[in-house]
Amino acid sequence: MRGAEIARGTLDGLAGALWIPTSLAGGVARRVISRARCAWTQAAVEASDASGDAPRTEALSKELAALAAQPGGDPALAPARTPA
Repeated sequence: MRGAEIARGTLDGLAGALWIPTSLAGGVARRVISRARCAWTQAAVEASDASGDAPRTEALSKELAALAAQPGGDPALAPARTPA
């Protein structure tokens, strides 16, 4: 998580280090579906969107919606819409 803090402080933010939130989300996934995974996937969606990677943003948004709907997920973190 320290890497995410450092990346947020850079000019590009997490968009310049998209591997950080996606890796953290994946690591949490191996242990349990949880609010933490939803939160890191949300961070990955935002970073991907900021980087301009529309296909990746769409895929991550769909993943977030599916995670948020599962037990232990956080429906409040589900995106309002999937990017076009």
